[in-house]
Amino acid sequence: PGGMFLEVDLTPHTYQNMVTEAQYIKNQSLAKGAFPGYKQNHLQGVPVRGTQGSFWQFTWTPANNVKQLTDDILFIMPTSAGSQSYAIYFRAADSGWNAKFLPLFEQMLHTFQTIPS
Repeated sequence: PGGMFLEVDLTPHTYQNMVTEAQYIKNQSLAKGAFPGYKQNHLQGVPVRGTQGSFWQFTWTPANNVKQLTDDILFIMPTSAGSQSYAIYFRAADSGWNAKFLPLFEQMLHTFQTIPS
């Protein structure tokens, strides 16, 4: 319950606009019953590594009743093989987010490297 989860998803995005993509993923997820108790904090366009990405943050409470805070950062980067979609999904207990989990997540993000073009 007090742990964290990080996933880097390389699945091609459906939309080129990352805010539209985040809204699409949100709608698909909620329609499937994902994220019980969902409450959106942010869903907005942000610069990500020199591209126009999106930042989607929300809270939800899974069956274990430990409220989770989730960040999902979406962007597309050029590579030698063409465009590569990225979704960096990070989830941890809301209660320890600022003190414990966010500093670790930020440290991991600074070391993350995309496929070079």
